[in-house]
Order: sequence, then structure tokens, then C-alpha cells
Amino acid sequence: MTAQNLNIFQHSRLDEIQSYTAIRLGCDIDALKKSGSVILSAKQKAYQDFMEPSSLEEANIISLTQMGNCSVIRKNPKETEAVKNILEKIDCSKKLSPKDFLQFDNVDKDGYEEPYFYLNPKDFKPFSDSNVIQLSKENPEHVAMVASLHETVEEKMRWFSEIDHPIVYGYMLDQKIVGIASHFLFESSEFKVAAGGVLVNPEYRRRNIGKAVVSKICEWALERDYIVEWSSWDENTASIALAKSLGFKQFLSEYEFSVS
Repeated sequence: MTAQNLNIFQHSRLDEIQSYTAIRLGCDIDALKKSGSVILSAKQKAYQDFMEPSSLEEANIISLTQMGNCSVIRKNPKETEAVKNILEKIDCSKKLSPKDFLQFDNVDKDGYEEPYFYLNPKDFKPFSDSNVIQLSKENPEHVAMVASLHETVEEKMRWFSEIDHPIVYGYMLDQKIVGIASHFLFESSEFKVAAGGVLVNPEYRRRNIGKAVVSKICEWALERDYIVEWSSWDENTASIALAKSLGFKQFLSEYEFSVS
């Protein structure tokens, strides 16, 4: 994925995004507003629908989050000696990058780079299409059509967008639903975030169907004062291009490394 200068991220609700990110990472918000890097022990998720880092369960994993001028490194509370040795050698006075870890022969990248994007309302570029309709889990026909759509994509990806999510829009074509987008809603007294997902029947891709349904869920969320989040992985270039085409800007990237 082409590197982006995360120092120039601008959003009308940046303070809220930083606060939400600090809660998600289990760190103090001050760590996200300073230059340099901080190392901390991974914590259990603060909200039931958050994803937990692999470093929480595996003692040989290091999790790295990069944003702005800083990096947050999370390790297992009972890290291996090999991990401890690596963390003693890195320079936390600067913003650490994957290169700072991969310079060691016993460190390997584990999985993908995972970028997180946020949509500043003034940057939103809506993409309207009359074929987009709101779906409901109370409608048996909608449930059946989404189930048929799920059969066209890999099982491990179906959770990205499902009929029982809080808000779901679908693209109706050829008398069936050929694409859907939906939001996970993360809400507490401290944050209000809508995180989107999308699925499109492979036979109908490259027709802006995903863009149309994602645009609609973004519109829904912005009208209700949600911070709109989009996350992906570096090899999912279509997802990243879709987000950027609607006006999303990258705020951070996450990585994990295994240490032998």
C-alpha cells in the first residue's frame, strides 16, 4: 500500500477520534499527542465488539500502531525473553515503524498492515444510486436474498456485512441483492462510532455497487452524528480505493510481528 503522511490527518472531531483510539488501544490519550513511541502491555478489550491484539494472547507477538508523530507498541503481559530483548533495543524517542522491528533477524511480519480511515463530513463525496434500498432482518425476502449473496463470497468474509447489523443497505439488480453494506455501531458515554463493511457478488464487481451502498451507510451515520470509520488490510486495494473515493482519510496503521 502506498505510504501516506499520517501527520497531516485532519478531522473536525479529531479529539474524539484520538480518545476513542486510546480506549481501543488501552493507552492514555496523552501518548497519542506526543512525539515518539510508548510500550505497554496489551489489555483486554474495553468494549465487547472491539478486536483484541494477538499480543494479548501470544507471548511472542508485538503489536504496532502508527499515527501522527507517534507509535504505540503493545506486548503480552508475560512476553518472551526474545520479545523483551527486542523492546530493550529499540529507540522509543522516535516514532517507530515496521522497519525498526524487521531489522532484527528473529522478527517477522505477522499478517497484514491494517489501515484505519475516518470520514470528515466536509470531505464526504456521496455517490447516489436509485438501486440502493434499506434492508431489514424483519423482512423474510431480504433475509433470503442476503443469504444468497453470502453464498457467493468466502465464508470468512461474511461477517463484514450481515442482515442483523444495526443498519444495512443493499443493491438490487436483476431481481436480487448483489451487494450490501452495513455498520457496526460502537457507542458509549465516551464515543459514538460507525464502522462500515461491504460485500459484493464477485460477478457484479467493478460497477460501483460497493461504492453506492457504502455511500448510503455513510450518509446515514453522518446524519446521526456518528464518527464514520473504515478499516481494511493493505492487500485489499479495492476496499481502500472505495474508501478514498468517498473522502475517507487514513488516520493510523496497525501491524503485528512475531519474534522467534
